[in-house]
Amino acid sequence: MSKVVGIDIDGGQVRAALLRSAYRKIEVLGLWEENIVDHDGVDAALARCVAELETGAVDSVMTTADGLRTFIHQLSFPKTAEKRLGELLPFELEGELPVEVDEIVFDWVRLPTFESGEIPVMAIAAKEDHVASRIQLVKDALGREPERVGCPGTELQQLVQVHSELSGEGCCAVLNFGWEQVDICFLVAGKLRWARSLGVGVGDFPEAGTRAVALLKQTLAAFAVAQGVQVQKIWLCGRAAAMEGISEYLMAQLGVDVELLSEAWSLTKAAEAQKEKALTSDFGKFAKPIASALGGLRGRGVDLRTGPLAFQRGYSHVKARLPLLGGLATAILVSFLFSVWAEGRALGEENKALTQSLGELTKATFGQSIENIDDAEVALDAARRKKSEDPMPYIDGFGVAVALSETIPHELVHDIEELEVAKGKVKLRGIVSKAEDAQTVAQRFGEHRCVEDVKVTKITQVVNSDKERYQLEALLNCPEDGKKKKSGGSR
Repeated sequence: MSKVVGIDIDGGQVRAALLRSAYRKIEVLGLWEENIVDHDGVDAALARCVAELETGAVDSVMTTADGLRTFIHQLSFPKTAEKRLGELLPFELEGELPVEVDEIVFDWVRLPTFESGEIPVMAIAAKEDHVASRIQLVKDALGREPERVGCPGTELQQLVQVHSELSGEGCCAVLNFGWEQVDICFLVAGKLRWARSLGVGVGDFPEAGTRAVALLKQTLAAFAVAQGVQVQKIWLCGRAAAMEGISEYLMAQLGVDVELLSEAWSLTKAAEAQKEKALTSDFGKFAKPIASALGGLRGRGVDLRTGPLAFQRGYSHVKARLPLLGGLATAILVSFLFSVWAEGRALGEENKALTQSLGELTKATFGQSIENIDDAEVALDAARRKKSEDPMPYIDGFGVAVALSETIPHELVHDIEELEVAKGKVKLRGIVSKAEDAQTVAQRFGEHRCVEDVKVTKITQVVNSDKERYQLEALLNCPEDGKKKKSGGSR
């Protein structure tokens, strides 16, 4: 099981969520928030916030960059560039960003391919010094660096894992109201399509209500034009969860169904949470830190810790996991020793059965039981030597006929009048078209491994025909017959 802390630094408050992955479920170990004005700076507030959640060692820390200081652009690439998207993105971003490409860190998300075959990509970038400052802030507060720095808008897509309503068919938007900004994530059938951050937040209400509605209308219209799909429902989370009447107000102004993201969560409270006050049922208020923690548990999401800011695990990470590694090594060693013992026992039983079978077979064959393989081979060799020699030659008359059919060329016209095989000699009388064919038959027949000393003894013309009659004699001497004679002679 893994424990991950998700951190959200939002205007005057810091929020943190501690999650743990268990078997087929995700447990909430704690949710906590601190007002920055009550502490000596953001780092002190963050340290206190996470300290309230501690229930043992934490495996990972996740946070997000400032959405208003993050650049999000949609780019299109031809299908031929599919395997080189990471290489081509910097060149495409260079013409889109108001800063030098050497000053940024970026990540990207591939979107569904267009009907034309082009590949749309959502590129997320931020200035390197901003991401570095966010990393340093978390390090100063907690004594460790965050392993991932995400983008607030795209991070909200992680909530699909724990909220059933977000993964349904159709298009919806998740609006996380912060103190200074609103982060928006657009989803189609639970898949990320677009994200944006607006520079208006709860701290500006109610005076900025009209401005917030105008920005939201503009964003929804831009998304509909760019993606070709209308938002059917808006889910509110973050500080909007504590604003009475906000959903009704936005629904009337935007003309879209708006609802608080407060029900249908598949998160469960951990029974061993140390502080009951660190748990709340209002998960929607902590949507962004929960989303960051989910990204750490599942290893998904946009990560701006790339290039020179890429996270490097040090010796302390390994040292903290030495007990776990030691336990795994012990389990592997025990499993190996058990498998060796089990295999040895199985081989011993098999050897016992084979030995018994050898004894029964040798008793039936030689009249005595022999269970040693070497002794059995000696007895078998002795039995072979006592075996009487086969009087039949290796090749007989039928075999000679087969040899003739195999050796005589198919294109040669040949008739056999008489074939005699006796005492290792072959006498053949045949008819061919011309005298040269008789020599060809003799030559080809002599190439057979059991035939030697082939000669044509007589050639005459057939009466009343232009064909030639020939007589052929040869000796039969197969290598197999030689072996029989050699073994018989030694006996």
